[in-house]
Amino acid sequence: TRAGDTFYMLGTRPLVKVVVVGMVVESTEKEFGAIFGVDDGTGVVNCLMKRKSAVQEVYAYDGWGGAQEPLGPAVGDVVRVVGKVVPRRGQLQLEVSPGDCCEF
Repeated sequence: TRAGDTFYMLGTRPLVKVVVVGMVVESTEKEFGAIFGVDDGTGVVNCLMKRKSAVQEVYAYDGWGGAQEPLGPAVGDVVRVVGKVVPRRGQLQLEVSPGDCCEF
């Protein structure tokens, strides 16, 4: 791990990044990014995908007046998510980059 990285132990192994494969069961767009829950069969993992800029609109516009796709995946999508384990409000969640979430 790099200096300053937060990590958690799974037995004797440190976790910095994890991979989760499952179905999106909830998805919410916020001004700072998308929050979505992925059910991997053992439980629901909360994921946060931040926008590159906090001042971007919830939906980007394509220049023709139409809205483009939202940042996060839709409910019902089957995804593979790679994320960094971070604490938030007393729970652990995955912080995901837009390029690290792939639909199958």
